[in-house]
Amino acid sequence: MRHDDWPPAKLFPRGSVVTMGVFDAFHRGHQELLARAVARGRDSTVPVVLVTFDPHPLTVLAPERAPAQLMAVADRTAHALSHGADHVVVLPFTRELAALSADDFVRTGVVDRLGCRSLVVGSNFRCGHGGAGDLAFLTRTGSRLGFDVEGVDLVQPRPGPALQQPFARPWPVATWPSPGSCSAARTGTHSHWPAPKLTAQDPLSRRIPQSLPAR
Repeated sequence: MRHDDWPPAKLFPRGSVVTMGVFDAFHRGHQELLARAVARGRDSTVPVVLVTFDPHPLTVLAPERAPAQLMAVADRTAHALSHGADHVVVLPFTRELAALSADDFVRTGVVDRLGCRSLVVGSNFRCGHGGAGDLAFLTRTGSRLGFDVEGVDLVQPRPGPALQQPFARPWPVATWPSPGSCSAARTGTHSHWPAPKLTAQDPLSRRIPQSLPAR
């Protein structure tokens, strides 16, 4: 089920397992996040909720650094639901959302609305104003509010030609930067992780204009 914004409170009376990120293109890192969340959800018999953002946070906070969209929200939702997520929450990313403190975002959204019991995020995930909600913050907050946190390191590439594995590179899982204070690993500029070069045989090449600059 898709929710455009936080779902009503009380929808998850037994709690949920939550994973968060932009999830654009569902590369291998995204797949690993969802797989771990699904495994936790099945073990504890509670729903799995994937939280994503639209538009990409950088489109609002630093448009000049915003990456090209690789996957429409409808496609992200369909992919998540077909790979084990029970609910997909699409949060409209606005300046108002960006201004929320990390504590408010987690407490009023992740906990109060989703009943989070377990949170699975990339090790570089950040949320809240100025990106203050890093993995260490989430772990401390989880201990206080009653959920555990698993940080997943970025997936390492497998050997083999890059063209045959367009999403085998270790990309950032999500960003929530503050304007003017973004490092490469948080802004989406991907200076350490060059984008895959797609050929006409790659499915995504039919969606992405070939004139786009490399990311």
